[in-house]
Amino acid sequence: PAEIDKEHGVIIEELRTRRTAQWRMFESSLPYLFKGSKYAECNLIGTIEGLQSFPASELQDFYKTWYRPDHQAVIVVGDIDVDQVESKLTALFTDIPAPSTPSPKKVIPVPENDDPIIGIITDPEAQGTGVEFIIKSEPVPNNMRSLGMIYMVDMFKSFIAGMMNDRFQEIAQQPDAPFLGANLSFSPITTSADAIYFSAQGRDGESARAFEALMTEVEKMQRYGFTDAELERAKTNFLRRRERAAENVADRMNSEFISAITNHYAYNEPILDPLYELEVVKGYLPFIQLDQLNQIARQFITKENRILLISSPKREGLQIPSDQAFLDIIKKVEGMEIQAYAEEVSDEPIVNTDALVPGKILDQKEGAYQSMVWTLSNGIKVVVKPTTHKKDEVLFSMQNHGGLSIIPEELLPSVENTVLSFWMQNNGVGNFSATSLKRKLTGKIASAGPFIRSYSQGISGSASPQDIQTLLELVYAHIVTPRFVESEYEASMAQLKAIVPNIEKTPDYIFQKEIYKTIFNNNPRSQLVSSELMQKISLSDLEKAYRLCFANNNGAVVTIVGNVDPETLKPLVELYLGSLPSATQPSVWVKDDNRIRK
Repeated sequence: PAEIDKEHGVIIEELRTRRTAQWRMFESSLPYLFKGSKYAECNLIGTIEGLQSFPASELQDFYKTWYRPDHQAVIVVGDIDVDQVESKLTALFTDIPAPSTPSPKKVIPVPENDDPIIGIITDPEAQGTGVEFIIKSEPVPNNMRSLGMIYMVDMFKSFIAGMMNDRFQEIAQQPDAPFLGANLSFSPITTSADAIYFSAQGRDGESARAFEALMTEVEKMQRYGFTDAELERAKTNFLRRRERAAENVADRMNSEFISAITNHYAYNEPILDPLYELEVVKGYLPFIQLDQLNQIARQFITKENRILLISSPKREGLQIPSDQAFLDIIKKVEGMEIQAYAEEVSDEPIVNTDALVPGKILDQKEGAYQSMVWTLSNGIKVVVKPTTHKKDEVLFSMQNHGGLSIIPEELLPSVENTVLSFWMQNNGVGNFSATSLKRKLTGKIASAGPFIRSYSQGISGSASPQDIQTLLELVYAHIVTPRFVESEYEASMAQLKAIVPNIEKTPDYIFQKEIYKTIFNNNPRSQLVSSELMQKISLSDLEKAYRLCFANNNGAVVTIVGNVDPETLKPLVELYLGSLPSATQPSVWVKDDNRIRK
């Protein structure tokens, strides 16, 4: 007991440091999420008052009641001698007595509700406005989780969530979008209740607008369901991911085995070998039809068991609608005229190869670690390291000198790291928006993205071996045909502008700002995103800076590592990398004194 009493202060300090705005708002949501149940008034760590006064006997009784052999499992994964480890575990644990009258596990029910439960939660340090629309449902019984029919239901859920999230992403990328981002997911809220979660992030003061847009998409799904094209894309991508997992079956990390075994022990989830799972998926996919999927999607949206949580910063002048206003939005949407979802799909290639003039490999030599080094006619050096450490993976990196050091000072705010990241994550290439590019890449496992650092710029990416050409097409497009569309840029910056004022008020940001000020002496080439900086950015400045960095690719070093055949790779490298624009001299960085002060 004396040792336990010494820990009171330690636990209270842990609680104090944990109570960020996010944690405080989570605690405030519990009475709404779990209304009528024990969970509504009980969190993981407790209250300061409780931690200051609980007797040691309570902790000891809790431990004796629940920390017992029939509730425990030991999982060991690795390069081990099974008999030796089993012997050690037996010696360690065999003398722990099992309880003579064990207490049964308690399942705490979460009561159903006929009318929506609405919670409005605010905090002075909240970093944004959020909307969560949750519908509770009965959980899948543990004894059924390992059945094939449940795996098939999970496939339906995966398709529904993926297709809705694609729609949400498309809306968020529109000019003056009603929400900054939205998401659908399926998840248990506790062992006695599953749920479907719809969430959206809105601009401060626009929670009602975000909620109406979210509910409009929910209503659209109920009325019209999804399209054949959406489902086929979802199926194709789902199958391709399982194929990749099967290819890499021999390269799994120990943690992947641990996770699967833990879920099996705790929740009776099936342990599926990737090769077997692939065959299961191939067998089920033909039976997943659009009419059936749309019917299942509608069944998830019930009038009962609804919860609506609104989170927002708390500050003077920021108005939040009443509970009744949100109820009125639900009724309004149910009575609205809504058009079915429609989309456009382009057959245009990412890169018009007919217009390319391939370069040549002028020199070949052996590099480090049994790699090959090719020097292209435009000055790009390509290092290729074939390996089958992961059979279904190729990693790509391209880097050249320059970066922020060669960009004029007046353009720097527009390529600040956070600004550039927000632009890139919602941007496509060439004639493809982010949404249309995602559709174009259906069934492909290939991605590439640009970066601009203090003294360098480049492209990083990865692909499945069968999609290496698509990867190189994306690399070429990011350099030669980058996409600069004002409406798409404004949509990305609207997302950033909505969160920056709230981030600036957080202790972490204030601390980071002081670090930048101190170690970089206010150097404009080491800036931190801020409301002041956001006033100086523009798409035209971003485009000028970006094109300046990628205008000369002479001197760039490309590294390609993975399951590649060099002879198959050579013509692709000559076509897509050898045709990149280059000057007669390699690109260089400029000394700018952007160094940490001593």
